[in-house]
Amino acid sequence: MVDELDEIRIAINDSFTLAANVGDEADWFQLFSERIDYLIQTDFNKLVHILYRLDISEKKLSQMLKDLPVTDSAEIIARMIIDRQREKLRSRAAFKKPGDDIPEADKW
Repeated sequence: MVDELDEIRIAINDSFTLAANVGDEADWFQLFSERIDYLIQTDFNKLVHILYRLDISEKKLSQMLKDLPVTDSAEIIARMIIDRQREKLRSRAAFKKPGDDIPEADKW
């Protein structure tokens, strides 16, 4: 069974074209942060587009960057993306209708 963190990693890997089978959570987070840092330096418009598509609050991001000036920007952005994906998963689970988990073969 896929756990919450795996679902978050899958969604993020698709958006940021990361390798699917990176080691543990710390290794994956490091790779993810490096990818964000790369986008900050080389293709900021693409990063902004991804953040918009993932529904990352510009206001919250600006505030976090101001509140944590000594923390690496890429790490702040990575944490915000992970937190937002977690919110989305929990929201979907909360509003999931009973019977949504019927196997395809049994649906008609």
